[in-house]
Amino acid sequence: MKNRLKIITNIILIFSLSFCTTKTKIENTQAERKDTQNKLLTLPNCLTLYNLDTNQSSHEGKTIEIDQSAIIVFINVSCVTCIGDLDFWLENSRKLQEKNIPLVYILRASDDFYFFKFLVENENKELAPGSYFFDINDEFRKLNEELLLNETNTFLINQNLEIITSGNPAKNKSVAHKLFIE
Repeated sequence: MKNRLKIITNIILIFSLSFCTTKTKIENTQAERKDTQNKLLTLPNCLTLYNLDTNQSSHEGKTIEIDQSAIIVFINVSCVTCIGDLDFWLENSRKLQEKNIPLVYILRASDDFYFFKFLVENENKELAPGSYFFDINDEFRKLNEELLLNETNTFLINQNLEIITSGNPAKNKSVAHKLFIE
């Protein structure tokens, strides 16, 4: 009987600590998201545009031009788990097209984009509409390192590059809700 009581007490204690940790993590993420609001996102000067029609990279040295609110998505496409975020954007692209919000994907890779190109060119992976840029020198991450915390990889920005909201909608439904409602 005493052993059962100890086991039950330990289980309750573990669940309590787990709940507190999760709640603290959520609160910290929300606080960080508020801290990024109205900060400026810095875009690299030199990117390579990936043409979805021809599945070829072209226009090296291209800069991103933002003339209205846009969603910037930063993804490591050499990471199997990270590239899965592209499926989220494909599933939700219709909602964003209805709102006329352009999507700009900045892709980084440690494998010279081989995995991404293999999926798109050989496995016919369907991609959501938008502009895809290869960040060969990993400039975006270096320029915005303090903004890319806790899996934050998506930024809704205005035409002045001010961050309206940020997070990772593929992993956090409240971020997705904010992106699609606002």
